[in-house]
Amino acid sequence: MALESIENTQNKSNDDQRIEKELRVADLRDVMQKLRKAEFNNGDWEELGRELGLHQNTLNGIKDNERGNIDKCFTRCLTKWLERADKVDDDKFHGRPSFNSLCAALEAIGRGAIAERISAMFGGNSSEGKKPAKKPKTDSPTTKTGTGNKDGGAQASSGDEEPD
Repeated sequence: MALESIENTQNKSNDDQRIEKELRVADLRDVMQKLRKAEFNNGDWEELGRELGLHQNTLNGIKDNERGNIDKCFTRCLTKWLERADKVDDDKFHGRPSFNSLCAALEAIGRGAIAERISAMFGGNSSEGKKPAKKPKTDSPTTKTGTGNKDGGAQASSGDEEPD
């Protein structure tokens, strides 16, 4: 039983490393396969590309060069992202190309179910910490201090919080 637990921990660690691994152009086929398996609509390529950090001029160029062929546009968009066009590594987007950043971009454009499916391909789901955390929302003063919650009752404090 202990050996099984160790193996499960090692597998989860390997899955975490794979979803966080920096992607290159050589990974294009894998990225496309995972998006296809997760039922991503290739017609949404432009919205995804914009969220991944590609500039509108780049996206317009793709559309023009590929004469609007959705599948070719989708492939070229992902290629540009993996080539790090338009400084997509910039923190104001989702960071360096990885499955983590892809899932975060999908979530941001309202395709959370697709992000969940991709994350599940790595042995978990985003609620288990597979996607990068977005910047935390600021809690209201009452919940931050542990004096109340949205239902008006007392909120438990873990004791790990620093006093204001």
